[in-house]
Amino acid sequence: MAVGLADIDGIEAARDVMLAQPLPIVLVTSHFDSETVERAKSAGIRGYLVKPLRAAELSPAIELAIAQFRDFVSLRAENSTLKETLKRASSSKRAKGLLMEQRRISEEQAYTLIKKTSMNMRKPMADVAQAIILAGGFFKGEKS
Repeated sequence: MAVGLADIDGIEAARDVMLAQPLPIVLVTSHFDSETVERAKSAGIRGYLVKPLRAAELSPAIELAIAQFRDFVSLRAENSTLKETLKRASSSKRAKGLLMEQRRISEEQAYTLIKKTSMNMRKPMADVAQAIILAGGFFKGEKS
């Protein structure tokens, strides 16, 4: 992709690709100024080769870009999982607090009530906790 064109250059095209469907991208260009390198980094480009290019340089650059991209995808998935786990834990803690306050029960009793309701309704505990929060803590059911 050409760098420095008026309409859209290779770096802008790479940024658009990364936003639409992230891929491992290696930029091959004759530009090696610091501004171009910074733009490439911010666009998510994984490799940067300067022309004139020797054929032997291309394969290692592509392999490294793919490996870095796989690491990126793995870390992004792990980050997403951790965020979801944190969200569920936060919801569970908040729901327990609401039950403890409204029903004047212990934390263990609140947890048991959420767990029992989850099993009875065949719904994940996170869903039950979210329902308790959305209902403002109003929760019908017997004390555990």
